Amino acid sequence: MVLGSGQDPGPLGPLGEPDRYGGKVEGLLLLPLVTLGVYLAMLLLPRIDPRREAYALFEGAYGIIRLSTVAFLALVHGLVLLWVRGVEPDVAVVVPVLVGGLLVVIGNLLGKIRPNWLVGIKTPWTLASKRSWVKTHRLGAGRSCSSGWRSWSWGSRARPGRFRRSSRRRSAACSGSSSTRTSSGARTRKGPRNRRPEGRG
Repeated sequence: MVLGSGQDPGPLGPLGEPDRYGGKVEGLLLLPLVTLGVYLAMLLLPRIDPRREAYALFEGAYGIIRLSTVAFLALVHGLVLLWVRGVEPDVAVVVPVLVGGLLVVIGNLLGKIRPNWLVGIKTPWTLASKRSWVKTHRLGAGRSCSSGWRSWSWGSRARPGRFRRSSRRRSAACSGSSSTRTSSGARTRKGPRNRRPEGRG
């Protein structure tokens, strides 16, 4: 498959196969444009935040969150490019590891974020009380890290090709042949019967 040929894969489903195929513009530019938009939004929106002076207190943590988010989206696009070139990554392994890594990074930085209107856990009570903000983000940091480690552990222990094998089973079940069990428990196979050759007259 050639990149930009009009048959570029869209988002990968849980079986590691594209949910659909898109055109040239979507295949080549959609996810990179989304990544660029997210990066510019995270770069420019703090300037119009009513509490923009607070960003100086966690500038380093915010920069790491911004770069980690962009890196995550870039790696997802890399999976699509690999699929186009004929390399089929095991989504059951790669995606949980990537998501888990992002959650761990964000969780380790949540406690350093100060009250603002853009980044963090924003609720009426966290925005109204600095004490509530600090306690909520400490709790959220632990939950984010634990969820990230669970996702990373699940992905790293997943058996490569597990979902792909189940996909092949379903495709075999939809073919012309099928198998049933007899009363004795033996498995018999049903399929198109070959006609016996006609005898010569």
